[in-house]
Amino acid sequence: MSYNKNKISLALQNHSIDLLSRPLKPFSLASSSLEVVLRTEQEFIHQINNTDISTLYSWPNTVHEYFIQQTQLYSQKSALELDEQSLTYSELLYSVYCLTNHLIDKMQSNEIICQCVERSSEMIIGMLAILSSGAVYCPLSPMDPQERLKTLIQDTSPKTLLIHSFTWQTILMTYTSCNLIKIDSFIIFNYNDTICNIINSFCKVIFIG
Repeated sequence: MSYNKNKISLALQNHSIDLLSRPLKPFSLASSSLEVVLRTEQEFIHQINNTDISTLYSWPNTVHEYFIQQTQLYSQKSALELDEQSLTYSELLYSVYCLTNHLIDKMQSNEIICQCVERSSEMIIGMLAILSSGAVYCPLSPMDPQERLKTLIQDTSPKTLLIHSFTWQTILMTYTSCNLIKIDSFIIFNYNDTICNIINSFCKVIFIG
């Protein structure tokens, strides 16, 4: 095979132009998500394989299914960033996995689970865990007046209510009798290095719900 300098230079030029043009739309596109294969090359590969990609990667139907799909693809990439806190997809999956199993042990199918949590990583963990467990997710705003929160809890009649340290006192003032789970404390007390390492290594074969 002979080396064709002109062909190689032209190919590199086309790749460079394609890569430099992509971040312009949108500006928030991560550099790690850029593909180095040109569209014409993708079409060529597709013709060779004669494979319908859409049948291999069907679009997920729910939020937590989409989360699992993203974890399979980007396990070590950042999934959640808030202030100075950052979690990768595998780290987030671990917390969701632990809380989901705990909820499944405490509930029945299609049971309503409320969550009263301020904007935080615990809010995302709680929401994904509730959805993954098969329960009905009912968010409560900690900014609502005490009487409104009390009424909403009475109307939905949840057996379980997820909270965190910042909303603990708020919910206690509603005098609810349902089971309270403080998400941040639960994650700390149930951390298991072995399970975490397994999820980090084999997150591509872990499915929730």
